[in-house]
Amino acid sequence: RKCSGCRALARFMLLVLLAAGLDGCSATKFGYNHAERLLSWKIDDYVDLEREQKTQLHQALAPLLAWHRTSQLPRYADWLDRIALAVEAGQVSAEQVESWFEPGDEFGATIYEKAVPAFERLLPTLSEAQVRQIGEELERKLDEARKDQFRDDGDDPLVYRQRALKDNFKDWFGPLRDAQEARLESWARDTPRV
Repeated sequence: RKCSGCRALARFMLLVLLAAGLDGCSATKFGYNHAERLLSWKIDDYVDLEREQKTQLHQALAPLLAWHRTSQLPRYADWLDRIALAVEAGQVSAEQVESWFEPGDEFGATIYEKAVPAFERLLPTLSEAQVRQIGEELERKLDEARKDQFRDDGDDPLVYRQRALKDNFKDWFGPLRDAQEARLESWARDTPRV
């Protein structure tokens, strides 16, 4: 039986893979050593899979993660090294910062091209109820994000940007020291909004 919206579900699986696989440097090794389990748990947040579907998920994830570790992580490291060199040189322009995001689009497209075939066998096995469950959970998370982004708690845009930046860094890297929080606040204040 073929599910409707399999392409959208493939994109969802890709986003889960990216979200779980790109946590901060210290967490990357841990994440990759346990990526299959962590991704399975993340997917469980969205949909209840049957035993056979979990087996298919495992069969899709194992080679995908091995490919990503050997072929993509070195590309990310090179990209981050180039950024670090530019920052260390102290001559960073707004245009340069904007250009640093371009490879991210390419990285995402490469993963998507590899992930879609990896999940081809799993996605059609999803029942309409499972597809509905995924849609409802995505909508719930989107609603949460909208409420968080547009909450009317009296914050001016700068305070909101500072809080959001600190929250994102905490999610990626864990607790921040006071000096790190102060630097992020300064960065949000001094960086033009794009």
